[in-house]
Parts: sequence; C-alpha cells; structure tokens
Amino acid sequence: MAAELRTGAMAQNAKKKDHEPDGVIYDECILPSGNKKSTIDIVNENGSGSLGRPCGRYVTISFDDIIDMTYDRFESLCRIVSAELADIADRAAPQRTSLLLCGLGNRRLASDAIGTYAAEAVISTRHIKEYNRALFDGAGFFDVSTLCPGVKAQTGMETAELILGAVKSISPSLVIAVDSLAAGQSENLCRTVQLTDTGIAPGSGIGNHRTAINRELLGVPVVAIGVPTVIDAATLVPDAPDSLYGMFVSPKDIDARALLIGRMIGYSVNLAFHRSISVPDMMIMQ
Repeated sequence: MAAELRTGAMAQNAKKKDHEPDGVIYDECILPSGNKKSTIDIVNENGSGSLGRPCGRYVTISFDDIIDMTYDRFESLCRIVSAELADIADRAAPQRTSLLLCGLGNRRLASDAIGTYAAEAVISTRHIKEYNRALFDGAGFFDVSTLCPGVKAQTGMETAELILGAVKSISPSLVIAVDSLAAGQSENLCRTVQLTDTGIAPGSGIGNHRTAINRELLGVPVVAIGVPTVIDAATLVPDAPDSLYGMFVSPKDIDARALLIGRMIGYSVNLAFHRSISVPDMMIMQ
C-alpha cells in the first residue's frame, strides 16, 4: 500500500530531513464520521522512485472492525468510499459513459476473494440498456458490466489478457479493478481500503508478479480498489526464523471479513455510478 511505503520512506529519511520526499504530496484528515483518510499524490519520477509506485493519486481510508460494525457505520463507510471513488473516477475519466468492473482473485480462497465478492454485489446493467432502454433510463442506471477473470492457475491465461479481451469487445470508458492486497503493517489488515488511478499489478504484494492492469495496457483509465487481507508472518514475529519468511497469514475469520468487505466495495461502486439506488435496496438483492 502506498501509505505504508510512504511511512517507510519517511523513516529512512528521518535523519536527513523532516519533510516529504521530493515528488510526494501528502494530506491526512479525520472525516466527520471519524474515519481517517490519507491522500498521496506522486507527481514526478523522484516521488515514484522513493515510494516504488507509479505517478498518480492514492487514497487510503481506515475503518473499524467490519465484523462488529453496526448497520449505520457500514452504510456510512459505503458512502465514504463511494464519494472517494466518484472523485477519483471524475479525475480519471470525466466523460465516462460506461464501466467495466473486474473482480480479481480466487473465489475459492477467502483471503483472495474480495474482488469476486465485490463483483457479485455490483449491479450489472449493460444488458438492460441494450434490451430495455426505457427501464434503464427510468431506473437511473449507469452502463455497468462485471467480469471475474479468475487466476492463471484456474484458467491458464493471464488475468490481464482476459480483461484486455473484454475491453476490446465492449469498449468501456473506465475500468475498475478490485483485488486483495498484502499489508505491511498489522493495523491495516482488513481495516483499510486503498483507491488509486494507477491500476494494479495482481499478485505483486506476495511476490507473484503478473502483468499490470493499467491504462498503458488497456487503453482506458483504470481505477484500482484494494484491501489488505494477508501479511507476511515474519512482519509479526520479532527475530523470525528463516522458515517464516515468505509465509503469509490472514485473520482466522477472513472468510466472513472478506465477504463483508467485498460487499462494502460493491455497494460503494453502485452508489457512485447508479443514481437511484440505496444500501437497503442492495442488501435486499443479495
């Protein structure tokens, strides 16, 4: 996550200077809801080199334990993420007319299933627009398609290849990719969501680098949404033995957390793009 990389960069430079690395603009605030929001803008190659991330905007929102969250807090979180998503989408594709939502990951592995759960919660409407335009317009829908491309071990194909094929077929004006991330700090595990306009490289957090899904590849703007669901075991254990390095762990109730977080992201996408939909409406549809 960009916020964790910035913290690391600041720590490394602490003896040299007490301000942001060149090319990095940072802002942090507490929202009226009590959620913390941080925004990192990487504006040049110096900043990109310092943080090891492409130039662009990275927004991170913290949230309470989703297992114990009340309905009111859950709905508030959906609206917060929705507002940030709408803002970053406006910056990336101000003239957008259609959306392809890609739920990345492995549906059979809970810690990697957030993207697929999110896609299941998103209301797909492209077919309605094609066959019943009056209903589409009257309901205030946006042109949305969803895709769950699976992982290479299941399909034999790169995730990026499948998404590129879909983009060539339906020509969306914006792609949103949702995926699970790896945390570098335990307090972020299943408690932060990152939105960025730079796209995503599936598997990079655990060293399993796959083709990046970004504007350069697809030819359209790509917004990525990610939540850290695993952490390197060695990060949690002081003086960890070599056997722990490269071993990733997740919370024991990751199945429930992944489902709720995936739904939260899916609901947030619906709120950001469909004009006449509410969280209670979406919960009834599940």
